Amino acid sequence: ANFSLLDDDEKEFSLLPALEYSLASIPNVEKGAYLEAQRKCPDLVNDDHKRAFLWREDYDPERAARRLVRHWQYKRKLFGPVKCYLPMTLSGAMSDDLITFSVGFIHLLPNKDECGRWVVLFQLWRHQPTMYSRESMVRDAQGLCTGI
Repeated sequence: ANFSLLDDDEKEFSLLPALEYSLASIPNVEKGAYLEAQRKCPDLVNDDHKRAFLWREDYDPERAARRLVRHWQYKRKLFGPVKCYLPMTLSGAMSDDLITFSVGFIHLLPNKDECGRWVVLFQLWRHQPTMYSRESMVRDAQGLCTGI
């Protein structure tokens, strides 16, 4: 297929079978967190989720598959084996991190930069490490970026 003639959505949809093939070639032992996500929260591992990884990896299905597997490995490590598979909401995966959010040391600015990217502002002077864990702070940043 001549991908230069396709828009992003068409590219992503046309490459989903190749992404699935690449995912199938990764050993199950390496993609355990991803496979568990498919069982526990299929809505969070749908085609739209997979398309984001194709876009991020410039439509390379093999790289997108590896990144998708690493994403779920990292998310499981960061959130644990239960919350990892919950929605990224304050009542779901982020429920233990309300204090971290309320401190307000991380903000999504209302305008994008000249390349169309969201701008995240860290106000380190508001960081209060005695009120929450480092892991909570990282989950806060992850939650903000996931919600973009």
